[in-house]
Amino acid sequence: GSPRHQPSLGLSVLPWPSSFHRMADTDPAPTNPTEYVEWALEKAGGAGKFQIRYLLALGAPWAYGAMLAYVGTFAASATEQELVDCSPGVLGNITTDTFGNFSALSNSTTVSCALAVVDCMLPRDQWIYTDEKDTFVAAFSLVCDRSGLSPLVTTLYFFGFMFGVLFWGRVSDRCGRRVAFYLPAVFMQLGVLGMALAPNYAWFAACRMLSGFGNSGFGLTSYVWTSEFLGMDSRSVMSWSPNVWWSVGQMLLSLVAWLIPAWRHLMMALFILGCMFLLYIPVVEESPKWLATQGRLEEAHAVLCRVAEVNGREAPPEPAAVDAEAKEDEPQTASPLQLLDPLLIKRLLIMCFAWFATSIGFFGLSMNAASLPLNSYWANVVSGLTCIPAYMVAGPMIQSPRFGRKGTVAYSFVTCGVCLILSAMFQDSEVVVIVLYYAATAAASLSFAVIYVWASELFPTSLRGTAMGIQSLCARIGAMAAPFVELAGGKAHPEIPLLLFAAPCLAAGFLCMLLPETLGRPLPGTLADVYAENGLLETYDESNSDSEEESETQ
Repeated sequence: GSPRHQPSLGLSVLPWPSSFHRMADTDPAPTNPTEYVEWALEKAGGAGKFQIRYLLALGAPWAYGAMLAYVGTFAASATEQELVDCSPGVLGNITTDTFGNFSALSNSTTVSCALAVVDCMLPRDQWIYTDEKDTFVAAFSLVCDRSGLSPLVTTLYFFGFMFGVLFWGRVSDRCGRRVAFYLPAVFMQLGVLGMALAPNYAWFAACRMLSGFGNSGFGLTSYVWTSEFLGMDSRSVMSWSPNVWWSVGQMLLSLVAWLIPAWRHLMMALFILGCMFLLYIPVVEESPKWLATQGRLEEAHAVLCRVAEVNGREAPPEPAAVDAEAKEDEPQTASPLQLLDPLLIKRLLIMCFAWFATSIGFFGLSMNAASLPLNSYWANVVSGLTCIPAYMVAGPMIQSPRFGRKGTVAYSFVTCGVCLILSAMFQDSEVVVIVLYYAATAAASLSFAVIYVWASELFPTSLRGTAMGIQSLCARIGAMAAPFVELAGGKAHPEIPLLLFAAPCLAAGFLCMLLPETLGRPLPGTLADVYAENGLLETYDESNSDSEEESETQ
């Protein structure tokens, strides 16, 4: 258990636990395939150079995913119109509120006037867009009676993302992590390229949805792939590392958008940037844990030997004969109908609402940052920056008896809601609005970082995958609704979106207090375990497991 076994790369600030190598070199190799890989990974080093490389290489996709998610902040920014004719007769037909601040622009042949906002009362032949190259809103004329088509683009992105999570998760389990990484990357890149070259709105919207479909599997597989190369005691790093990468990507987008303001060029730049992930093909290894589930132990051992080589450790022993009874020890998949049990349905409904609230709050506030009294580039940077401290404290908070999973999620929801309400009340003070807004954003990001851990622990192993899939679906619904909530108040009432984001967060915070804490408790394996931990085993209705027993006899 000595830290001297860990390679020094100048990254000692990473939370690698000193107790990681607690297994003795004389421990016999387990015969169960899954247990063998876990054991051999400890021998090969679960927190060395190899893992650091993968945290960097497979963390970068999360940064790229954030850039794709938030690109609409700049590519779909508000547009302005410019009068073709600035004569007194035309100016007399423009209302003072619509005209706002304008500037007379002159050249050798014409004089024109730039309006602060688009006046839908003006005939279309009397004005042109001032920034048609900078935003697809102008390029596809998504103003006036077509203004609802702009937020629909973001909704379609998350619609594709929602179905991608369900689809690519199954591909990952059936075909392996490498396939489930590269195929989504290809779909994602085709979508981004299609957006850059889109001749019309329908094409652009379809490609935006395709990019979301691919990006979901891209990020999901990156997360799973990385975690499966980490040792048992080092997986807590996954509670903050992908989220920090996400914030870094969000901030980098501001720099890229500032350097490349034209939306088509911006999309093409993102496409070129994303192509670098396709270069991973010859250098990344398949997950040894997935190989073990497929009975390919020799290949898994070969991968683990390469892990040991990079980490400067001795190669782990070859696997012994596979235990013939190993498969019998694996948990059986229960019927999804068991989620309707009175104990589980309460948890499922509350957590579905909580996922909806955290998603609509997190993505809504991130995308609405451009409405703050800040330059849109800086608003996006500050939004990403304020989330990083929240991600970093997530790990210690959920391990603290004072907060735990339940307290961290509930308090972050309530804090987010209260800050948004206060921000709506003090709209006259720009400083107060900005401080409260970003405090709410940090609280929403904290709930997002922790809710996944808590949600997975609330449900038994036999139903955990199904339960998490349903909750993830609710989260995508929240993300799809966020762009429309953002537009609810318009420029005249910027406080309305804040109140609409606050309401579900406050409700979710109080509802979460009705659920049990899972800190320090063993994960329940079956529905019967859930009843046992609540002291209700004697009331457990065996009919709840009939479907499970039938599946075992088939």
